[in-house]
Amino acid sequence: MRRATCSSVTWGVVALVLFGSLCGCSPGTTPGPATLTPTIRPAASPVGPTTPVPAPTPSALPVTATTAIPTAGPEVLQKFGKGKFFCRDPRDPDESTRCSIYLLDPRGIVRQLTTTDGTFRDSGPTWSPDGSRIAFVSDRETELENLYVMNADGSGIRRLTDMTRVCCPAWSPDGTRIAFSSWGEHGKAEPEPAVFVVDVETGQVSPTTSGTGTWWVQWSPDGKSLFFMCGAEELCVMNADGTDRRVIVRRGGASGLSFDLSPDGRWIAFTEIMFLSGDQHGRMYRVDPSGGNLTLLIDLDTLEVPLSGPPRWLSNEEIYLHRYQTSYVGYILNVETGGLVEVDWRLLAKE
Repeated sequence: MRRATCSSVTWGVVALVLFGSLCGCSPGTTPGPATLTPTIRPAASPVGPTTPVPAPTPSALPVTATTAIPTAGPEVLQKFGKGKFFCRDPRDPDESTRCSIYLLDPRGIVRQLTTTDGTFRDSGPTWSPDGSRIAFVSDRETELENLYVMNADGSGIRRLTDMTRVCCPAWSPDGTRIAFSSWGEHGKAEPEPAVFVVDVETGQVSPTTSGTGTWWVQWSPDGKSLFFMCGAEELCVMNADGTDRRVIVRRGGASGLSFDLSPDGRWIAFTEIMFLSGDQHGRMYRVDPSGGNLTLLIDLDTLEVPLSGPPRWLSNEEIYLHRYQTSYVGYILNVETGGLVEVDWRLLAKE
């Protein structure tokens, strides 16, 4: 039997939550939009990568503790390039179905790119740099998820790997390779994931020297470096050939980190999650690729709901954050002004 459920991941509670968001898992209910009262934090003084960031005092920014978060209009769709992917149809989500891949395009039109038959799931889609292809993970042919590519219209689906679970595909800037996390080759499962790279045309898979317990990988804009999580508390980088592995950020006490590089490669935004007395707490920071200029951007507790998945830079000034309690609501933070906007995708999807 197939068992492509996020609940089968065993390498930590936070990794489970993040992997669930990446593969498209969501709870069975979809609550309505919440009225939130955030406090956006100002930039903290730069500190070293291994030094805890003290909580700065709030200051008057465009969104304050007494200001309701505005809701984005249809124009926000233009910020997401070729569109926003979903696990289910955002117009009428049926939480009882297995995940397929839907695309909400910049016009607000929903297109279903893949169809599952109830025995497998397609998830984790990501665009190739030229927008002609989409990489995704699926268990449509294997017991656990593997890596696939398809054309932008959903045609030409082709399997690339034969691994023991795959997560978090990331295209190289030139579109010839995809980095991903996996628990090893089929039949040779490892207890913790590591980073691999596959040639898109030949399907040749190459391991890296990332070490075990490493996942959520991204390329630098110039394709010369790979950034990845190395355990629950560290963000690491190495050369694309596997040399010069080093720690950028070490956050003692964190239960999990997730991150994204800005389009110009100057900044890394990362979220830090902690579980205290059974409650989830988090903050989002910005740091440069050398580990310097660590800056607190927002205390995620002010949003009053947990967030899932990594932050996503939409431009060099704006970051998208996704809510955990629903697959159809998120927020856009302007890192320069502190302005926050809520995005309710159900309101943007046309019938």
